[in-house]
Amino acid sequence: MSNIHKTFRHNELTIKRIIARYRPVQEDIDDLAQDVFVKSYAAEREKHILNPKAFIFKTAKHIAISEAKRKRHATTDYIEDFGGTDVYRDEDQLTAEHRLDSRQKFQALLDAIATLSPECRHALILKKIEGLKFKEIAAK
Repeated sequence: MSNIHKTFRHNELTIKRIIARYRPVQEDIDDLAQDVFVKSYAAEREKHILNPKAFIFKTAKHIAISEAKRKRHATTDYIEDFGGTDVYRDEDQLTAEHRLDSRQKFQALLDAIATLSPECRHALILKKIEGLKFKEIAAK
């Protein structure tokens, strides 16, 4: 068992408390704790981590703060990303260029998803389309 894995398991409640300071919703806390583990474990595979406990705690704080900022600006970013009121246009009102661009972007997304392993593709679908939490995906 890796040092990160041992440290995470031993300090999971503390990690969740750190996250809860910034994201008080229990479902967010569980999901973000899983993100902390995944990112910390991936970092450990890339380089040796001298102090796993400090590394995990710092990662938890950064992830929680980033998520809090993202949630705070999510509505504004969403509207800006889609061009404001253009979101509500009927497809018949779009120019041929806009329709072609949309189809090309959609095809690029499909191509990227097709390159994923079956397990990753299934997990992505469960998360992004069905809206499941990481715990629910792990259980499946």
